[in-house]
Amino acid sequence: PRYSDECTPIQDVTPVFDEFVRVECTSEGTEVYRDFHGFVRAQRRPRRRRGLSVLLLGADNLSRLNMVRSMPRTLAALQRLGAVNMLGYNKVDDYSYVNLVPLLSGQPSREMERRCLLDNSVFFDPCPWLWKRFARQGYTTALMEDAARLGLFHFHSPGFARKPVDVDSRPLLLAAERELPRSRARAGNTSPVCLGPRFQIQGLFDFALKFVRAMVQTRTPFFQYAWGTSLTHDYLNQAQIADPVYERFLEELEETGVLNTTALVFLSDHGNRVGPIVSTYQGHVEDRLPVLSFVLPPWMHRRYPVAVANLRHNVRRLVTVMDVHETVAQLTDLASLEEPRLRAAAEDLRGRVLAGTPPRAVSLFLPVPDTRTCEQAGVVPHFCACVHLTPVATDHPSVVQAARLLVDNINAALAPHPLCARLGLRAVRDARRGEPSSLLGQRQPPDRVREQEFLITVQTTPGDALLAGTVRHLVAENVMRLAGRVTRLNKYGNTSWCAPERALMLYCFCTEPPGVT
Repeated sequence: PRYSDECTPIQDVTPVFDEFVRVECTSEGTEVYRDFHGFVRAQRRPRRRRGLSVLLLGADNLSRLNMVRSMPRTLAALQRLGAVNMLGYNKVDDYSYVNLVPLLSGQPSREMERRCLLDNSVFFDPCPWLWKRFARQGYTTALMEDAARLGLFHFHSPGFARKPVDVDSRPLLLAAERELPRSRARAGNTSPVCLGPRFQIQGLFDFALKFVRAMVQTRTPFFQYAWGTSLTHDYLNQAQIADPVYERFLEELEETGVLNTTALVFLSDHGNRVGPIVSTYQGHVEDRLPVLSFVLPPWMHRRYPVAVANLRHNVRRLVTVMDVHETVAQLTDLASLEEPRLRAAAEDLRGRVLAGTPPRAVSLFLPVPDTRTCEQAGVVPHFCACVHLTPVATDHPSVVQAARLLVDNINAALAPHPLCARLGLRAVRDARRGEPSSLLGQRQPPDRVREQEFLITVQTTPGDALLAGTVRHLVAENVMRLAGRVTRLNKYGNTSWCAPERALMLYCFCTEPPGVT
């Protein structure tokens, strides 16, 4: 972004013609105030005058159960608004990027990158983002986050070459983070909690509300993505601090009247991924089951009763962010929610399921099959919550074999990078055995099990990384294979500074300290 050095003296009333401004106040030559403010300018191209708006409101690193424990006021606010809470919402992969890219593109991250990052392009501009679909329909689009360093498209990624949406908060956030005092709740926080005189997330919500009010005033339909990271990202219990902030934002949204013409989706990308809780089975499950709620305008319940009934029917079904993508995309064509078209689509879905070719993504306005498996839904095996696990001795021969396989696979990925140390197996910290989700409906006696999975947690050296992975065991052939990626359960700090790509930062222990090479 480009910033101007032009200074405009402030009078009692000073017109603002720019999108962002920095305001400074001095007293006898001493600065007494500095802050940044954003303004929503009218869009120049023709806009759609009617349509259902969409607001994706996010809270990073928040499981559904942690929301119940730590954010009761926000949960109550959603319930007052008539939220439908999806209890079977399962993350598809490990961290934020690989869960939110499917939300916004409809495809797993690697698949999306293969398809749209062509001609050695490193920018995300060519990709089929959800907001582009709304923009083509004449909607005003907005992309807003509260943590510049941890931004979805900028954490170890270059972002966009051109402004991706009509209203983008990133230039405002970058300037504010550079010039305002920042404070962290505790030493390990990766993002500031406070920026200047307020919570960092409050700056996001203030700007988001300005956008909403401008859209309401001009009766302009919009697509808005507003993602909060700073308060919930690092520590399990910091969600308690976020609770009144999110509650107030929901109340202010309601006061604008925007929820009469807007579908609100409140969601997270995953549960807590690091820290003491992930060493427990409870933490293992919570990481895989983030929060997802839908708030629809009351008139939609009356006008599209079958669609809303299907949404409620899916509350306890296995659903993912790719289903959310399909659901939100369908809102650009409300006629598709009318009963005849919806029943025809449901019949087509039923036929595909019976033929053994179910779609990976299903709009939640259709009945999601109760036979759906994680594999069918595009969930990486290691992150599937639909597996019944029982503890196994850490010195069991199959467990030791699986642990060695896990470490060998990591070393194979690190081998081309000489600054990353070769890892050794220090200890097996936990082991659990279960059947893959595809077999849960056909459970076999113990002496006839054909296939089983081991969830293994190991500690490696050097670096004492705690790593967890799922190893699939084909019993008859006595063959083991790693099922999906390996996750890290403790923080790596700056020990992975030399890792050449985002995915390897979880495992790489650099043999030289930063700045030596």
